[in-house]
Amino acid sequence: MSKITIFNSWDYLDNPDDGCEVWNTERRLLLDFFRKLPCEGQVIMQGTVGRWNGTFPAGKTGILDLLLSELMECADDVEIYDENGHLFIRTTHHDGSNLFEVKALTGAGLNAIEAFTKGRGRWYGLSDKDLHDKLMNSSRYTHLPKYAKHLGIMPIKAA
Repeated sequence: MSKITIFNSWDYLDNPDDGCEVWNTERRLLLDFFRKLPCEGQVIMQGTVGRWNGTFPAGKTGILDLLLSELMECADDVEIYDENGHLFIRTTHHDGSNLFEVKALTGAGLNAIEAFTKGRGRWYGLSDKDLHDKLMNSSRYTHLPKYAKHLGIMPIKAA
């Protein structure tokens, strides 16, 4: 696996003003990238949320801009990275850390979510987690963003 770090706030501990400026640029690039995809920024995020009483599975669907704002609300630090086309966002906060994979929804994924929320469709009766698992694990409903490739960032090869 090749992890490509796109943004890490720890890199800016000595100069948080630079970090804030770079974060704003990175955030804009990320949101612009997803807005230009066929589903216009509609994504699924699935992973874990760290809390004072443990780490729990979590997932959400929606517009990346809103989900990212929610995720960053209590974040002290953030890291965005790509592993072989999979996009991850890790945040740390006073209770622990959150780690989410982000995938772009397809038209079929949006239709499945709409049917699910209206209480119909083939996945009616599933839990939210089971629905998210099905969406995340099918290229019919979601696809890898391959964000680092889009940015033209290549993994560093070991010497």
